[in-house]
Amino acid sequence: PNGTNKTVNATVTPVPVVDVSTNKTSDKDEYFVDDIATWTIVVNNAANGTNATNVTLKDVLPVEFEFINYTATKGTYDKVTGVWTIGFMGNGTDAVLVITARAKNPGMDIPNSVSVVASEKDWDLDNNDDENLVDIVELPDIAKTVVDKQHYYYHDR
Repeated sequence: PNGTNKTVNATVTPVPVVDVSTNKTSDKDEYFVDDIATWTIVVNNAANGTNATNVTLKDVLPVEFEFINYTATKGTYDKVTGVWTIGFMGNGTDAVLVITARAKNPGMDIPNSVSVVASEKDWDLDNNDDENLVDIVELPDIAKTVVDKQHYYYHDR
């Protein structure tokens, strides 16, 4: 009101925001005991201009499966803790983890869940978790019966 210019100074510090997401699939929905199961887990850092750091994913195998091996396009997987340490993920990049395991114990709707996090604030937490359900069934006992004959000929069945 008296003609003096009033100025307020404020420091604005941008907060890096990422959108890391995960998707988990299995090669089949149903396994027999001793079948080999293969899960593929993809982690993505959405192309929103920010790199993600200290990216980790938790994936503990269900007790119905026995761990065999893993391959990862990035980072390392600890089969005991179930933690996949990915580390740095550039803007718009993917990382893939493939886990193989042997089906050991029968069960229905066995859940296998994953969850991914990064150090930066994540603007969409709804896509940070995924779950895959599978069944393990036992092979039925198959009995073969042979009809006993006194004489067998070459063309007999």
